[in-house]
Amino acid sequence: EWLAYENSVARIVKVKEEHAELCKREILILWTDYFKPEHLTQFPDLHEKLWAATKLCSKNKREVNLDSAKELRQLVSEIGEIFEKTKK
Repeated sequence: EWLAYENSVARIVKVKEEHAELCKREILILWTDYFKPEHLTQFPDLHEKLWAATKLCSKNKREVNLDSAKELRQLVSEIGEIFEKTKK
């Protein structure tokens, strides 16, 4: 039983870290390839949100912290809303 438990924990941690890395990669793609200076003018806090989200991705890779995960989820949601607004 203990071996199965350790295996499950290892797999869960691996998936958590993969998801945080994927999130960071997608945010960086938006930051470097999609958003333009006019978006920063329209949304003055965009740069800060993107920077903070990438830092939270790294933190969520390193740690198991529900508050950090919730904070990242909130920031990603806000970035997604901005992204949608720029599509109009």
